This record gives sequence, C-alpha cells and structure tokens, in this order.
Amino acid sequence: RSGGDRIVQVASFSDPNAETEKIQTLYQSLSEARRQVGEAPIPYRKFVELIQKQVGTLKQGDGEVAFRVAVKAGKVALTARATKGHQQSE
Repeated sequence: RSGGDRIVQVASFSDPNAETEKIQTLYQSLSEARRQVGEAPIPYRKFVELIQKQVGTLKQGDGEVAFRVAVKAGKVALTARATKGHQQSE
C-alpha cells in the first residue's frame, strides 16, 4: 500500500449528550489523523456540535449514527451514516 487509505476509527452514537467518552475517543483519533497528514485540528467544541447536529439530522427512531474517521489520498475524512435500530424481530 502506498501509505494510503485506511480507516482510523468508527463509533456509533444514539445520544451524544450521554456519550461524552466516546466523543472524546473519536475526537482524539480524528485529531491524531489530521496531525499525521499536516491538517490543522478542529476545536473540540465545534466537533461536539457537529456530532450532535449529525445525530439529530440522521438518526431514525431508536437507531444510531455511525461516524468513521478515515484517511483517503492523504486527507482525513469524517463521514456519518444512520444505522438501523436494534430490533429483535426476525
């Protein structure tokens, strides 16, 4: 591999206000990845606001929103997508 693309961290949130430890871990991974590629860090408060906004926008019912920190082509990307709730029905 040419130093290339990799997933750094994945975390899912259903209630970011109650999951501050997971947010801090994701933030640290994002900050470290950005530092490694020479990008400036994002202020923590802005990052928390982004997570809360994305969860509020994307979350469906009792589902979660999964965030992924990845490095692609030398740039750090943070992506979010809704995941289904944990229904027990088959």
